[in-house]
Amino acid sequence: MSLFGKDPTAQPAPSPYARERIEREIAHLKKPASVRDPKATRRSLAAWLIVLTVGSLLWLFFMDPILHGFKRTDAIHAYLYQRNCGSDQKGLALTGTGVFTPNEIDRLNQRHGAFQELFPSPAAADQTTQAVIEYFKGVADLHAGRYEQLDLVGKIRYQLFVRFGLQPPTDWNVFDSSVTE
Repeated sequence: MSLFGKDPTAQPAPSPYARERIEREIAHLKKPASVRDPKATRRSLAAWLIVLTVGSLLWLFFMDPILHGFKRTDAIHAYLYQRNCGSDQKGLALTGTGVFTPNEIDRLNQRHGAFQELFPSPAAADQTTQAVIEYFKGVADLHAGRYEQLDLVGKIRYQLFVRFGLQPPTDWNVFDSSVTE
């Protein structure tokens, strides 16, 4: 027999469109956990994990400018309440966080209104005031490198960014509320 010849007794290979091949494929695809390419699902999971990780890192780096806007609004309301209806010491503690410029403090001191309506109770105002003070103290501690005084998220951010010389931004004026509102 020749090296380049065919064996006349050999069965021909079935066509890719042969009925028995198609029926086996249909039976396989009807199974609930059938996947043509299991590597594709692993790649998809890995891609989602990478997107989640990168998104988390970006949030941890850029969270202060976004939260600063919310906390600044709370600080304005808390300062107006404490200055007019609450404790002057708590109002001064708010100004000590550095959230307001001296010009903004003067404008806030000139405002008049029914500021007791900003909070349902004095306890709620005190709680908001304390939360704002703690937030801005945490941001200052992070940027000053006072690791021992940071909370868990602050310590994670310190280890990821500040330790390597990357200072996360603290505020963007786009997100900040105006004192004159």
